[in-house]
Amino acid sequence: MGNVTLFPMNWFMKEIQLHFSLGCNLREFESSLAQLARGAVNSEVVVSDVVPLNQIAEAFEALHAPGHTKVLIDCQGV
Repeated sequence: MGNVTLFPMNWFMKEIQLHFSLGCNLREFESSLAQLARGAVNSEVVVSDVVPLNQIAEAFEALHAPGHTKVLIDCQGV
């Protein structure tokens, strides 16, 4: 978490696009929950792993490997 130097001209020439997301608003959150509830979204595809809290370091390491998209931390699991 620090300053990063970017060279937009390089991105422009390679037609690179970068999108950021800070979060979602209440309407988007409600819509997402409704889609999950009715089975319109397969959460097993979105969540690649669930690990107990005492394995949080391993969870972050796992995100470097191909195939991991989202690792959830079970704060009650040890």
